[in-house]
Amino acid sequence: MSLLQNLPSYSTLFGAYASLSGTVTLLQSTVNLVPQPIRNFVWSQTQKYLLTNHSSSTSTFKIREFYGLERNLLFDAAKVYLPNLPSASLMKVDVARVRSHKNLSFALCEGEREGEREVVVEDTFRNIKVTWYLIRSQNQVKNFRENPFISSSENSYFELCFNSQNRDEVISDYLQHVLNTSASLTQKDRELRLFTYPSKYESNWTSTFLQHPASFDTIAMEPDEKQKIIDDLKLFQSSKEFYQGIGKAWKRGYLFYGPPGTGKSSLIVAIAKFLKYDVYDLDLSSIRSNSELRNVVLSISPKSVLVIEDIDCYKEVQDRSKKIGIMNNDPPLDTGKKNKGSACTLSGILNAIDGLWSGCGEERIIILTTNHKDKIDPALIRPGRIDKQIELSYLKPMAFPELASNYLRVRDGEHPLLEEIKGLLEHTEVTPASVAEELLWRRRCSVDHALGEVVNFLKRKKMEEVKEGTGTLAKSNRRKSKRRKSSQY
Repeated sequence: MSLLQNLPSYSTLFGAYASLSGTVTLLQSTVNLVPQPIRNFVWSQTQKYLLTNHSSSTSTFKIREFYGLERNLLFDAAKVYLPNLPSASLMKVDVARVRSHKNLSFALCEGEREGEREVVVEDTFRNIKVTWYLIRSQNQVKNFRENPFISSSENSYFELCFNSQNRDEVISDYLQHVLNTSASLTQKDRELRLFTYPSKYESNWTSTFLQHPASFDTIAMEPDEKQKIIDDLKLFQSSKEFYQGIGKAWKRGYLFYGPPGTGKSSLIVAIAKFLKYDVYDLDLSSIRSNSELRNVVLSISPKSVLVIEDIDCYKEVQDRSKKIGIMNNDPPLDTGKKNKGSACTLSGILNAIDGLWSGCGEERIIILTTNHKDKIDPALIRPGRIDKQIELSYLKPMAFPELASNYLRVRDGEHPLLEEIKGLLEHTEVTPASVAEELLWRRRCSVDHALGEVVNFLKRKKMEEVKEGTGTLAKSNRRKSKRRKSSQY
């Protein structure tokens, strides 16, 4: 009853209605004065605004670190692209300054709590608003360390959220924009990296910056041999269509063989720098199965150099015919190092390098090194798997001027002792490393004194070889003696 008593009077209600009706009539007459095309435009924009800002339909893309067994290039691109956005102040970043890198290093912070969904950054592209999230399920970390390739859902991933009406533009334009921008930023601040497997704390590739100073300008090789390698690399880089046309995977295999200290590791670095490829150093003794080896090789990015050093030290790849000799109580293989064991087999290694799965990556260089080429099973280094075998032997006469230039800043033809040293090298077996060691400790002396000490060093080595019956001169005399004996019969 009290509610009815508080209602306004009929005269008050009628006055309010009359006022509202007059306002509506006035607005209607005002709108009628606006031309029809303008009214249509204003109405369409109003509808678009309401739909864009108040629609409850949102699409979400998950961008995982791995897609099946391969790395997701879009995931890697996002990690480079997002920190460089104008709105990057919204996100948390890890900042570091390491001695091996001249600039500050930035990385996205991942969720610290299990299943944490954290806004990383917001972006606008052609009036399309998107939001990026970075998620990692922490309860899967142990499984990831045991095998990072079990399931892509167990690793880090991004969530990209946007209005469903913009789905086609996000797919066709925005994601390609992320890839292109990331590639441009990466190339701008490009520094080669050295990867190793496994890392100290988990079964995954870990990396640092490639700091080795070697290059084709500094390694001690005969100029003709060095140029042949450079020409071969140039031809490989420009042969994508050729490899596709002949039905071969776009990769090239090298075997570097020769005694220790002949520059095999330096040549690897020189090749990587020349091609601008990252280096992946694989220790086969850490591989637990053929499937893990296959997955590890698949996770290597394009434009890379895969290196397996001292391949002869792994018992799985040693010559099977010589293993039969061991069973017959013959002396064991002497590799100079303890034979390393691995859970993978020779068949698994062959398939990883040159099997069906080898075609899943492109533009790769595979390099095997050994001090004992004859100890390796021929199946591993046959043509097709290893395309080019490069012997890195003792220091050649035409290679010494490179060492003299690097250590003493004296060029070929600028000092008379250079010719004497070349003559001694014709008949003396010394490694580039041993001569470089001599120059390293003599570099503060005069050029005359330093080169004189190299001459004395080579003469001592020559006398030792003659006394022991080794060296190129002794071998040459033995070959001549055999030829004379055979001609007498």
